[in-house]
Amino acid sequence: MNENTKKICSIIFRLVIFACFIMAVIMVVNMITFIMIMDKDDPKKTDEFVDAILAFTGLYQGVFYASCAAFILSILSKYKCSTAAIVVRTIFIGILTAVMAFGLKVDIAMHDVTEVLEKLKLTDLNKITKEKCIEAGITKERAEELAETLNADSAQGAVIAMSIAIFLSALIYFILTCTSLHNLLKKNKTAEEAQG
Repeated sequence: MNENTKKICSIIFRLVIFACFIMAVIMVVNMITFIMIMDKDDPKKTDEFVDAILAFTGLYQGVFYASCAAFILSILSKYKCSTAAIVVRTIFIGILTAVMAFGLKVDIAMHDVTEVLEKLKLTDLNKITKEKCIEAGITKERAEELAETLNADSAQGAVIAMSIAIFLSALIYFILTCTSLHNLLKKNKTAEEAQG
């Protein structure tokens, strides 16, 4: 790869990192919002609850797919960066992406079940059953999948992975954003000193 290509990959990588950090912070805020509403179990707050879940699940998927892109871009962007830094950031992004992948099934189920929550005026994911999904107009096969994914003991691992991934993404992308900003400011400062 020539210098221009490396530079372009590095710029795109930094932009993806900044976007992931912003999405991760908004995702955490939406998760906290829907947890606070779910604890109150107030049917009047169904619309707010559903909106928070939709925003959260959409952002979770966005951060997951952007993390996949960041993993690839991290390998490709070797512009003015040490090999050790590339290896470390790539490993952390890879671990985050793997952990997020485990929670993706639960995230998709949460997104799909918002229709049920809205129709039945529910604000508690734990009350989702196969019968309630069918009552809301979801096919029997999908209703069984949703109920199993959201309420089964076997889904506990995926829920735990998803919970870890949420906070891990905010932390990792915060650190990567800070290091990216430090790199950019340090390099610009060095260029100014060389000119002056």
